[in-house]
Amino acid sequence: MLHVDACLGGFVLPFARKLGYPIPPFDFSVKGVTSMSVDTHKFGMAHKGTSVVLYHSKQLRQYQYTKITEWTGGLYISPGLHHLPGISPTSYSRIM
Repeated sequence: MLHVDACLGGFVLPFARKLGYPIPPFDFSVKGVTSMSVDTHKFGMAHKGTSVVLYHSKQLRQYQYTKITEWTGGLYISPGLHHLPGISPTSYSRIM
C-alpha cells in the first residue's frame, strides 16, 4: 500500500504531461499506489482548505466512512472524516 501526496501538483502534472513535459508516473498507473490526495483549493478552484482523497478501489474507500450509531441525535454516517475542519460541499461534490 502506497499513498501519493499530490496536493500541490495533482491538478497540473497530468496537463503538463499532455503538453509533452517529461513527468514521471506518480498516479494509479504506478504499481502499489492505493490512494492519492489532492488539494482542490490550490488549482481546482474550490474553497480554501478543501482536499480530496482518492482510492484505487471501492474496497479501500469503505474505510473513509464515519459511522456513529450511539449519537443521541440519531444515526450519523458521513463520507468524510469526523470533525475535520474546512470541509465544504464543494469537496464532497468532488469526492462523489
